[in-house]
Amino acid sequence: MPRRADGRTEQIRTPRRTAPIQLRSMSTHGIQWYGWGENGSGKCASPASLDALANDFKADHLRISMYIQEGGYETDPAGFTAQVDKIIDEVIKRGMYAIVDWHQLNPGDRHYNLDRAKSYFAHIAQKYGNQKNILYDIANEPNSAGGPVTWAMVRQ
Repeated sequence: MPRRADGRTEQIRTPRRTAPIQLRSMSTHGIQWYGWGENGSGKCASPASLDALANDFKADHLRISMYIQEGGYETDPAGFTAQVDKIIDEVIKRGMYAIVDWHQLNPGDRHYNLDRAKSYFAHIAQKYGNQKNILYDIANEPNSAGGPVTWAMVRQ
């Protein structure tokens, strides 16, 4: 069951549901290191690992972590986008949610990857816009060379 910082149980309330829920998940970490591969490839996301997540661990969702620098998206936008598409398709097949994560750590300028992000999320939204089990994480770990980043800064 999700917990708040004060340790109390967090409840998600909707018009149809007021009972506490527990979310189960995993992250791919950076897909440039641990992304999609067939069974036995040594990659994190494979048919067997997703089957285990969905069936054995009863996971609700998978966070697909797209690093932008660090050998990630900027080195092969089409290739990494295709890999994310494959993982999303496999997650959807198993009835789980996909969290599409834009993981920007460096260079510390929150606008440095803005054009890349617009292109990437335009593709994801166009291809999966009608899917109800896609969540968008548009600014994971935003940072700034000048200090902390606030959500007001991210929205600029």
